Amino acid sequence: SDETERSNVEHTQSDATISDQQKITCKTYQHPRRRMKFSFSVPSDFNLKSTVQSHGWSDLPPFEVEDNGNQLSRCFELTSDKLIFASIKLQSTKNLEQSTNDKVLLSVNTELKCTSIEKKELTNQIKTCLRLNEDYSSFYQEVKQHKEFQWVLKFGAGRLMRAPTVLEDVVKMICTTNCSWALTKIMAQNLCEKLGRRVSGRRFDSSS
Repeated sequence: SDETERSNVEHTQSDATISDQQKITCKTYQHPRRRMKFSFSVPSDFNLKSTVQSHGWSDLPPFEVEDNGNQLSRCFELTSDKLIFASIKLQSTKNLEQSTNDKVLLSVNTELKCTSIEKKELTNQIKTCLRLNEDYSSFYQEVKQHKEFQWVLKFGAGRLMRAPTVLEDVVKMICTTNCSWALTKIMAQNLCEKLGRRVSGRRFDSSS
């Protein structure tokens, strides 16, 4: 009868739904997140917030800014083809019991564990983004000679944030040509959403 057929169809659909949910659940448990945290020292004149807010690059995906500029996050692509989503914050060792100095540290939280080689590569990419390998001592010495630029010393300004690769910077620069900043942000977002690889529920615009 029609009623019996309708009941069979409903049961079949219900079983299919349950089966799909079970598959999703199994997949989730097979690939649990394994977080990792590490830190490294940075120059004493470095200011993360000033660098993040130095220009509009932090507004463009895959960069994400939180805590009013005090935390920077993004996906980093390693040479092993592994994608790591990392969040970066500034901290000082003077707040840590085991410390006896005032060294400035960057704290890095990742959503996947890294090998020692991967951690070194990730650290180097972060240093590239924040220009931590560049010596700004002569710049700050010159700034000290000018009263009107004392704010530069106070806020640790001077560094301009960039992407981990030249290619990503070039593509984003092209996206700023002959259009408004709002359109630039849309283009960067579309590149990530439509062409990027997914990691931790996010889209990453691979520059390799």
